[in-house]
Amino acid sequence: MAPVGYPERAVVGRPARRLKNLRRLREQRALSQAELAERAGLSRATVVSLESERAGAQYATIRKLAEVLNVEPADLLGPGAD
Repeated sequence: MAPVGYPERAVVGRPARRLKNLRRLREQRALSQAELAERAGLSRATVVSLESERAGAQYATIRKLAEVLNVEPADLLGPGAD
């Protein structure tokens, strides 16, 4: 069995993004945090962290949430997001 190799430099992905509109959009659709989490395939703790902006979301998570909420991914980010 060959030894596990590690990259010589860190692999950097897209930065995590703050979802400034997540709570408002979820509440407009009358979804609980648990319901949104279940439909998006996330944990409730993840939704709580994202709504409180203690954590940022990777693009795959943003896409899942946007699909469940029936919005464009950019709608979750808030004004001035690029």
